[in-house]
Amino acid sequence: MVGFFIMTNEEALDVVFNFIHPSILEQLKAEGAYTDILSGKIKTGAEVYDYIDEQHASLQDADYTSLVNTLKADFNAGSLLQIGCGRGDFLLRCANIGHSPIYGIDRSSVMLDEAKYKLRNNQNANLYLEKIENFDFSKLNEINNVILNNFWGMVDEKSSIDLLNNIKKCLTPDAKIFIGTYSDNAISPQRQKADITLKNNLNFLFSFGFFKDFDQCRYDSKTIDIGNEKYFILTLKP
Repeated sequence: MVGFFIMTNEEALDVVFNFIHPSILEQLKAEGAYTDILSGKIKTGAEVYDYIDEQHASLQDADYTSLVNTLKADFNAGSLLQIGCGRGDFLLRCANIGHSPIYGIDRSSVMLDEAKYKLRNNQNANLYLEKIENFDFSKLNEINNVILNNFWGMVDEKSSIDLLNNIKKCLTPDAKIFIGTYSDNAISPQRQKADITLKNNLNFLFSFGFFKDFDQCRYDSKTIDIGNEKYFILTLKP
């Protein structure tokens, strides 16, 4: 049961964003990172990326070499699409091990500009500025691999189901969809309290539940372990 201790909105946001190093988070807060959430302008975690600037986006740079090297044994050869491609490091690593063409979709123009810069020398890189709910997958074709890394749960259940159904328009029959990361660990009472506080006070929801009823969308699924977390690998049912 979630305790009855009082948590302020800012304290609740500190809990939600505790994946950011404390010193960096304090810097972001001093620069007004919480302002649009506290004012009610931003209602979901995904919407944060509509307002992120270059200075703050640069703090999300990551090196995905290790993750790509872990997943590559399960990748199909050929094309690769990343949904929520951010600043492009994952796509760059995939291009470097031979995937082509590569595609990326992101809702943040700031993040996508950096991805374009990183992939500027790759003639087979195709990047799209679009909210995934609005993207027309019929303009892509013959996609062998799809990556949703740290994206799943950022849209609600209906949007997740719609995405899994719509993406079939561009998949090869043997395509694989990689969804991660997922943990079986229970949500802490403190995080539960933070989510309730922000929902009740600000109507803000950082993330939605991790939808995993993939059978409903006619996918077979299996999991692979990466450290203490899991990735789902989906394939189309016959």
